Amino acid sequence: MASNLVTATDLRHTLTRVLDSAQEEPVGITSRGAVRAVLVSPGFYERALEALDERLERDDDGCP
Repeated sequence: MASNLVTATDLRHTLTRVLDSAQEEPVGITSRGAVRAVLVSPGFYERALEALDERLERDDDGCP
């Protein structure tokens, strides 16, 4: 889980800073004390999708 957390209320007031922070590490967005979403950079998102895609292809081929 993201170690950098911001409340939904704070997000409304500091969006630019939070977006900048998400370029360095995932930012958890909390509401009522619970993480409701995680904001990641486009690069992180693309790498995660590629890794998932590769894993799914290996699983389809019967590889562990």
